[in-house]
Amino acid sequence: QTSNYGIGGHYEPHYDHDERSEVAPEVALSGDRIATFMIYMNHVNAGGATVFPKIGLYAKPEKNAAIFWYNYKKSGESDANTLHAGLVWGEVG
Repeated sequence: QTSNYGIGGHYEPHYDHDERSEVAPEVALSGDRIATFMIYMNHVNAGGATVFPKIGLYAKPEKNAAIFWYNYKKSGESDANTLHAGLVWGEVG
């Protein structure tokens, strides 16, 4: 899956997993996104970031950099802290 938000573009806050608090293992293993690995394919000259608002973290895109996170806790519960969005830099800082 690739994304290009264009000039001034953004992606609304969302989860990459099923938003129910608990998901049956057969669902989690058959189509729900257990983890996310995102590679930035180019450097962005003006703005942009992947933001995790519930925990106050962000990642600025740099060519060939990557970020990874699990969407579930070890208990099998979905992790609400993985809420993230793609924002223009002015929206971040």
